[in-house]
Amino acid sequence: MKKAVFLFSALWVFAAVFAWSRNFAGIYAFELWNTALFAVFACAVYGAGRRLIGARAEALGGKGYVFAASLSVGLAAFSYAMVLLGALKLFYPVTAVLLLGGFLWFGRANMKPDITLPDFKENIFLSAPVLLLLAAAFFIAWMPPHQYDSLVYHLALPEIYTVRHALVTVPDSVFSYFPQNGEMFFTFGLLLKSDILGQMIVWLALAAACVWTYAYAMELTGAGLLAVFLVVTHTSVLLMASTTYVETFVTLWLTAGVISFLKWAGQRGGPNAFIWLVLSGIFCGAGFGTKYYAGIAIGILFLLGVYCVFRLGTFSARRRTMLELLGFAGICALLFLPWGIKNIVSVGNPVFPFFYKFGGGAADLAKGYFRVLSEYGHHNGFFMNLLRFPFQAVTSPGNFGGGMDVLGGIGWELFFLSVPLMLLALRENRKLRILGVYLLAHWFVWFATGKVMRFLTVIVPLSSVLAAAGFYFAAKNYGSRVRVLLWTGLAVFTVTRILMFAHVQNIFEVPGILSGVNSRPEYLSARLSYYPCADFVANEHLGTKVLYAGEQRTFYTGADSVGTNVFRVNGFVKWADAGTIETEIRKNKISRVITVVKEAERLRPYGTLDFTEQGRAAWIAYLNGLQPLYSADSCTVYSTGVLNGND
Repeated sequence: MKKAVFLFSALWVFAAVFAWSRNFAGIYAFELWNTALFAVFACAVYGAGRRLIGARAEALGGKGYVFAASLSVGLAAFSYAMVLLGALKLFYPVTAVLLLGGFLWFGRANMKPDITLPDFKENIFLSAPVLLLLAAAFFIAWMPPHQYDSLVYHLALPEIYTVRHALVTVPDSVFSYFPQNGEMFFTFGLLLKSDILGQMIVWLALAAACVWTYAYAMELTGAGLLAVFLVVTHTSVLLMASTTYVETFVTLWLTAGVISFLKWAGQRGGPNAFIWLVLSGIFCGAGFGTKYYAGIAIGILFLLGVYCVFRLGTFSARRRTMLELLGFAGICALLFLPWGIKNIVSVGNPVFPFFYKFGGGAADLAKGYFRVLSEYGHHNGFFMNLLRFPFQAVTSPGNFGGGMDVLGGIGWELFFLSVPLMLLALRENRKLRILGVYLLAHWFVWFATGKVMRFLTVIVPLSSVLAAAGFYFAAKNYGSRVRVLLWTGLAVFTVTRILMFAHVQNIFEVPGILSGVNSRPEYLSARLSYYPCADFVANEHLGTKVLYAGEQRTFYTGADSVGTNVFRVNGFVKWADAGTIETEIRKNKISRVITVVKEAERLRPYGTLDFTEQGRAAWIAYLNGLQPLYSADSCTVYSTGVLNGND
């Protein structure tokens, strides 16, 4: 009887798999293959990171620190390995495979996860939503990329790198001058013909940040699971974890960097303190190599370190600690160096577009970029906005960012209303106070330099440590009525956040494509006005260079593309005004022109598409003289007669 039941059970599983594959295997074949590839990648970076840490792992202690540090170090190492490949002009599929294989081989004996999460078994009411939401975010990462900034530069620049096989500067894109550690993961995915592998790696960064949050909160407050719960249910954090935006990478680096720095500060002079400072330098440097605003953390931590120096009693202790701090700053600078050198070679300014007056010929590009960003400034006065911020942050956080930046402004109500709980935690736990000082300083610098809420998501995990500690203390020490009210409010906030997350995904029409109702081409054609023409060019396989007239987004073309600029007058506008269109088209080896009329009208207020009357007539005449190769309702592809740079 036992054998019969076993055979029936085996048949049961086989039939289930057959039924699924008959209906859905073809739909999800690409996604499942990429999921398997992601699993290999995750094992490779974790194993390599664990080996790089080596015997020093014992100094990190338990509670998840070893796992979090290993994964974070492995991700940083892989990103810089990709930078090296790009600098050597080795961006090819074979080199990407060899790099992944090299990481697998290097970490082959260290892939067993070194982590235990006892709270996840004991408190199912918090752990179940955490795991389900993380699973949902990973599933949504199967979506084809469609966010605006991703198509303008997060993926568009890596696409150019794969075409040119090198990490190059794209003069017409201001974003090409930004540090791009995050984009190196996207480049790796594109080299392996995957546009969703990068999204899965972003999700991995969120998972790693959650482990850091759990480990630190458990050590200091015992509220590790609640802290992770607050992170994962934050709508903006969860939304961006399924995209190719790089804020999640910065969130990981700064969470890891600040926690490592605080661990060093708490163990100053101890035998294991210096390893924490080295790790902090690695993580903060990797963050600065991903987004410029990560420099906020480096500056604040350095100043906090100097404060610690002056609190020491002896000169020798001060000298040793100051030298350690300088080592921290040196590591940060070293990890930013590749991007600084790239900018020095391109424009003579390592932090371009900042201080753009020293940016050579690209100064006008940077000036236009900051002019567009000025809409986020303090138009009503800094101090008036400072006074109004608490009310606006709670009632309308979505106002801090326009367009796709609104993704970073959803779900903040619980965060800001938790500030009293954070203050309670600081009063009751002295060990948390330096973290509180850091968070206040980071928020103030963020507020003073602009108000894009998406850029503030990097402090959500660290803030959640304080909020969870205050919540637990209040619920435990202020009576049953307070406890019931706190948990009731948290439940309502959580439901609201999850519903908002679901609402955004419905706006993005996620259910239709992930259920197989719509194919990738159908979805992208309906959502992106330029996509049908981009797909046509991609399927030509001619190695062409493409000019987009009236469209910033260029990803999915599979070619070296020049998008429409909103920061300075576009080249084709200047050429038309000067009457040199045909000459410049041949000089720049442009073989395809894609026009997107409706998007051009939307971009017209930026003033970078303003032809002279003579120039507009010349541009229209030029287009009329070209051969239309493909036309859709929203775009048209023209041949200029130049193929692969040759007539």
